[in-house]
This record gives sequence, structure tokens and C-alpha cells, in this order.
Amino acid sequence: MSETLGKLREIQLEVDSILSNAYIDKLEGSINWGDLRCVNVSQCLNVYNEVYYTVEIEEASPTAYKLQEYVFYKLFEKYPDLDIRVSTEW
Repeated sequence: MSETLGKLREIQLEVDSILSNAYIDKLEGSINWGDLRCVNVSQCLNVYNEVYYTVEIEEASPTAYKLQEYVFYKLFEKYPDLDIRVSTEW
């Protein structure tokens, strides 16, 4: 497994752990807590040669901003040097 693939998998496992430990009653929005999971993590390179990561969480509304923010800040605590963007989708 390449170093990059290993990092992507590590982030995915961390997101799933964050989701399983989230406080259901404190996070607003349309969220299917029973099936909530991280379905993809991507490493991206833009035209400015900047690297960032995208995290896709499935089974929550695209407007579940409190959940997105919660996951973002938890990831930032563990990976302060990574530019990570979190999105949710059904």
C-alpha cells in the first residue's frame, strides 16, 4: 500500500471513529445516524499546486453544516497541517 493510500485510509477510519462518538442530541440537521459513515477520502492537487483532502460522509443532508463543522474540527485536532474539506450527502 502506498504512503498516500495509507494516509487516506487512516483519515477515513478516523472520520468513522469521530462519527461513532458524535453526540447525537447536540448535532442538528437531517442525519441518518444508523448508516452514517465516511464513504470516500480523496487527495487533491489544484492548479496552484496546493494539496488538500476531501472527506465525503454519506447519510446526512448536504446542509448538515453542524455535522460537517464538528468533523472538520475533530480532524483539525489530529491533522493540523492538512487542509481537509468535509461534505455530506445522501
